[in-house]
Amino acid sequence: MRSFAALLALALLVHAEVANANCDDAAKAGSADPAHPSSALVTDVWARVNGAFSALTGRATELVVLPAGAKKSDGQAFAATAFVCPAKAIGETPRLYVSWPLIDKAQANKLYDTDFVALVIGHELGHRARDLTFEGLRQTKDGGPTIEARA
Repeated sequence: MRSFAALLALALLVHAEVANANCDDAAKAGSADPAHPSSALVTDVWARVNGAFSALTGRATELVVLPAGAKKSDGQAFAATAFVCPAKAIGETPRLYVSWPLIDKAQANKLYDTDFVALVIGHELGHRARDLTFEGLRQTKDGGPTIEARA
């Protein structure tokens, strides 16, 4: 049986990429077909986790599922990851991106199931609460283990 600590450690490993470095690439990558069963899986998990988060904090966050095969500007595929990107201006909503390789792991590997996806989304919403202003603008300038531990 998996332990919560093991899942949390894996969530932090999945988040190893620096979110800011991926934000522009993710915004250009578009989004997956919401009718695809794999997108629907993430959207269903998102609805439950974000519903509680929004009710508790009043903070808006948008979900974007990156399409299969999405690539960064350097031509590399996005890793199995999720990350939150701040709004660029007041009035915009921060976005939480979930990569297709993360969804593939959730469907193909018993270690990475929908509970794991929920944990990753919750971790990223922790960044939304701790590292962005209420309006969704970047608040925290530092990165690394400190920012990950806070989330």
